Amino acid sequence: MSAVPAPDPGPDAGAIWHYGDPFGEQRAASEAAVVVGYWLTNVLGFILMHKGAQTALSGAPKPYNRRALAMDIVVSLAYTALILALLKLKFLKPLTDYFPSA
Repeated sequence: MSAVPAPDPGPDAGAIWHYGDPFGEQRAASEAAVVVGYWLTNVLGFILMHKGAQTALSGAPKPYNRRALAMDIVVSLAYTALILALLKLKFLKPLTDYFPSA
């Protein structure tokens, strides 16, 4: 693909606007951002669930250590890998695919 420069009059003059497929490029960038954001919220969610379960079961909060953080990260990575596999195998679809435009 060849680079498409930005229009001359404007702040982006001289910059590369896109590489021939702006929608495909946008889709790829947004998919990566969604995966990173999803993963970060998973890590935070597992940390909060772990702390909440410990407090609820023991009655007193325990300090959160590196081992627990490592375990939450591993579980989050495994869960994210499962979701990505389901997306690639088309068991799950992007939300817009469930509601086609009329």
